[in-house]
Amino acid sequence: MGVNPEKVKVFTSATKPLLLPFYYRLKGDAENRPETFTMMFKTGDDMRQDQLVLQMFYLMDSVLREIGLDLQFSHYNLIAMTKDDGLLQFVPKSKTIQDILNEEKSIEKYLRSHAKTPEEYESILNTYINSVAGYCNATYILGIGDRHMENLMIDNKGKFFHIDF
Repeated sequence: MGVNPEKVKVFTSATKPLLLPFYYRLKGDAENRPETFTMMFKTGDDMRQDQLVLQMFYLMDSVLREIGLDLQFSHYNLIAMTKDDGLLQFVPKSKTIQDILNEEKSIEKYLRSHAKTPEEYESILNTYINSVAGYCNATYILGIGDRHMENLMIDNKGKFFHIDF
């Protein structure tokens, strides 16, 4: 259906990526309500490297799941269109650790704010712990460096993940 121009956003980072909310309609939806799928357009970075790293994370996650170990990896799509630009899926309801610390002052407070019950908090906390463990090992094995609080993210269910490789 197209991009909603009123909700397009330019981020403040050096490369000025664009947030592009696309509208679409699900087939068979009796109410014909539009859904939103949000992508980010980035230029000035070699997105092929990011695409390869995400594929490696996916492969590692698949192998670990086969042996019964679910470390709660987050999977999002990325398409490197040229050497210098690409589209990546924007993970909804997620924030950088930098934003969480600025707003909530602690990761624990952020995780608690998304739980309605003690049991739900326990589940969110376990997801966070497992995903941190998974990504710590995966990034170590792959030799990924240059990590800082603005390229480490957490979603509202506790899944920790990396962006911008």
